[in-house]
Amino acid sequence: MSPTFATESPGVTLAVGEARVDLSAALGATVWPYVGPDADVVRLDALSRPGVRVSPAVAGVHVARDDGFFGEARAEEGTVHEGGLELGEARVGYQHPDGWVGAWVGRSELPLAYDREVEPEGLGYATRPVLSNAVLPVHANGAGTSMAWPDHGSVDVGASWPALTSDAPVLWTRLHVTPWGALPDDADAASDAARAMIAVGAATQRSTSLGTLALASADLAVRWRSLGFDASGLVARRGATRTSLLVGFQVPLLPGHAPDLLLRTRIERVGALLPDEDSRYVADVRLAARTRDRRVTTYLECVLSREQGAAVAEGEDVVDLGRGIERANDACGAGLLLRM
Repeated sequence: MSPTFATESPGVTLAVGEARVDLSAALGATVWPYVGPDADVVRLDALSRPGVRVSPAVAGVHVARDDGFFGEARAEEGTVHEGGLELGEARVGYQHPDGWVGAWVGRSELPLAYDREVEPEGLGYATRPVLSNAVLPVHANGAGTSMAWPDHGSVDVGASWPALTSDAPVLWTRLHVTPWGALPDDADAASDAARAMIAVGAATQRSTSLGTLALASADLAVRWRSLGFDASGLVARRGATRTSLLVGFQVPLLPGHAPDLLLRTRIERVGALLPDEDSRYVADVRLAARTRDRRVTTYLECVLSREQGAAVAEGEDVVDLGRGIERANDACGAGLLLRM
């Protein structure tokens, strides 16, 4: 893990006295010409209709002094249709060659799984996994602390309030082990050598109005140059138990060329999302062309979703014709990401 919220954006570096100031920003948009007519965000689909989705829209500043102290602020805007500030966070800390320690406060990610630890411009997909959006909001107000040993791992603890009306915080912790050195900050970035990360996390919330939440997660990520493999598992219980198993791959198609082509795919199986749904299988496939400095990325992406379960709820006076609950909720789009 890096002592900074920002991903590996090219950015601009300035020298101000004894401090180094790094400025970074990213802006992206995806055109979704096809979204299935049955897609519905209430039924936990990532998209509800065709159109243009602006994401990410972020800016950050990182200030590091020669004596090891650093500070950072980052802001992330919502989509053009929703508007509003999705994220606004600040961090201060101290960095040493053997590691670093820091504290943050603001509206930040709830880092319950690997995808939530990656900023949207470095995620490598236009949408996050289904269960990542379903269990708790991606962003929440809170505070936390981090400690890291660059060649070994890191530990993070924090408390987050998913909404202004939350009557109890989500208390969470994450432990990372990186035996061969830290992964790149961006999920789709190439590594200079073989890298691996094993992470486990836990979260709980004891809410009077919502009930008790218990969550556990485990992640494995392996990178060798531009080749990558990911595996994640998440179990969350609040009343019903929701589970997610995810595997993903990334393969370079034109290594060493500019622009390069990177093929990424992930397949997720989610259980017990909805009362009438036994399981859901979601595949996300993305082909991206990137300039050598990764300032410009263009991509094609398709999300395919298949649901299994009973179309008729228990007690309904209707006949199930055997079609199950398959819905026309696939989506295909094309996008552009600029990193400055």
